[in-house]
Amino acid sequence: VGDAPELRLLEGGTVMAWIYLEGQGTSVWPRIVAKELQTNSSGGYHMPIDWGKGRLLRFVIDGGAGNSVGDPLDFEKWYHVAVAFDGENLRFYINGEKVAEVPQEKPLPDTDAELQIGNSPAGDRPFQGIIDEVRIWSRALGDDEIREQMNMSTKQLVSVDPRSALPALWAELKAR
Repeated sequence: VGDAPELRLLEGGTVMAWIYLEGQGTSVWPRIVAKELQTNSSGGYHMPIDWGKGRLLRFVIDGGAGNSVGDPLDFEKWYHVAVAFDGENLRFYINGEKVAEVPQEKPLPDTDAELQIGNSPAGDRPFQGIIDEVRIWSRALGDDEIREQMNMSTKQLVSVDPRSALPALWAELKAR
């Protein structure tokens, strides 16, 4: 995806996505979203699934120990997952419900690492399944905002209906 100052989340942030697990793949910690220098190194943040503790939602800041929370996630079922943090606490949400709140052990470091969706920068933590509607804010959203975003359709976020825009774009490209 690349790097942008808005993705660095130095003052806090919220990371969320819809996920559908199809299997473990080749990693104990497959990444949903990662903005880290390299796998398990210091710098940045990542949101994986923790297979070592039974398919739990996890969030790690600056290569720290991280936190794995909630109930085990089932295969072949859609989940909305989110983590909001404000410099003091990490709040974990599954399907719009807060499942845990834990102290944020360290500040988020500034890194120009590229944002990865579905893997780590080294390519060794692939997510096996589907990741959809990744959304990132440079502030910690509240409980109600998390639920509102979960219930908001993509159509409400995009000013152009992608089903009608793609054929028009394709027709324009073919005409060139």
